[in-house]
Amino acid sequence: MSRAHKILLGFFTFLPLVFFVYYFARFLYFFFGLPFGDTTYMEEHPREFLGDVFGLIGILILAICFSIGIMIYYLIHASRNPKIGESEKVIWILVLVLASTLGSIVYYFLHIIPPEETRRQKLEEDHG
Repeated sequence: MSRAHKILLGFFTFLPLVFFVYYFARFLYFFFGLPFGDTTYMEEHPREFLGDVFGLIGILILAICFSIGIMIYYLIHASRNPKIGESEKVIWILVLVLASTLGSIVYYFLHIIPPEETRRQKLEEDHG
């Protein structure tokens, strides 16, 4: 896998997490920004209120779609990765399904971006 592909994959791996953080920040700002007990905002500005609500829903849908897409990519990668034994493949598949975004981030650092020792071994094999 080329370095540019790994960087792009890393971007898409972290994107659902960024969307979720942004969603919660907007959610808290939206609901705590409303005056407590004062419903005149919703009555006087229904389009703005509904626009904010649907904006939050849109952000959440984007986060879920990216999270599912990345999870599917990593499930396929883990099942086809020759460096992983059969029992470890089962464990990674369970981790990726049960811990979706966080499992994808861990898999990215452990199997997509190899540790420094693996890079050194590869360089030694190429030049040695």
